[in-house]
Amino acid sequence: MSIIQLRRVTNRISASAVIAIGCLALGLALHIGVRAASCEVWVSPNYDESTPGWGITRFSTIQDGVDAVSSGGTVNVGAATYYETVVIEKSLSLEGEDAETVVLDADNLGSCIRVNNTSDVTVSGMALTGSRLGMEEYDYPAAWLHGSSSVTIADSIIFGVGILLTDSHNNTIINSLIDAHAPIMLHGSRDNRIEGNQIQVRHPQGVGLYHGSNGNVVSRNTIIGSDLDPG
Repeated sequence: MSIIQLRRVTNRISASAVIAIGCLALGLALHIGVRAASCEVWVSPNYDESTPGWGITRFSTIQDGVDAVSSGGTVNVGAATYYETVVIEKSLSLEGEDAETVVLDADNLGSCIRVNNTSDVTVSGMALTGSRLGMEEYDYPAAWLHGSSSVTIADSIIFGVGILLTDSHNNTIINSLIDAHAPIMLHGSRDNRIEGNQIQVRHPQGVGLYHGSNGNVVSRNTIIGSDLDPG
């Protein structure tokens, strides 16, 4: 084989290698794209590496499902107890199968759910418990909305520590059972709706409105053990 022929073969091999590497990179990018584009995912502790869709639409922890779902998507949470804390920083629906069978236990590590500086979030059908008490009873609430709007907490059960809204407006807490210290506290939060809840008070007040929390609607709640405190 002449030097010219050898160079031509070498060039063809190099070109083929470049194409193969390019295809591999494209496949990887498409795979990552599928993960990012998942508009609906499912969570269960029974899922693992052998589960079809594992790491794409099937996850064993709620936080992994929240991280993977696309903005505006839905995280479906199966019946189980999940020992974790969950941070939400994009629009989504977090839907538990049933508040009596889906338990998110913060295991004394902090808040069960924290919604940070976002909007259009729904949390429903879950029991939130195991949040950690801080220096103040509401330092680590079960659900903490900070700088957020158009968030709905519905058809859920809150045990231990309640719900805190800080600088959060136009949110809804509805049709839930809240048996907790500091059941619902609003700080600098306006135009929220608290409606149709059963609130068992283990703190001087059931609903506390502080620091310019104006325009809130509190209606059709059953508050046992205390009353509204417009502090």
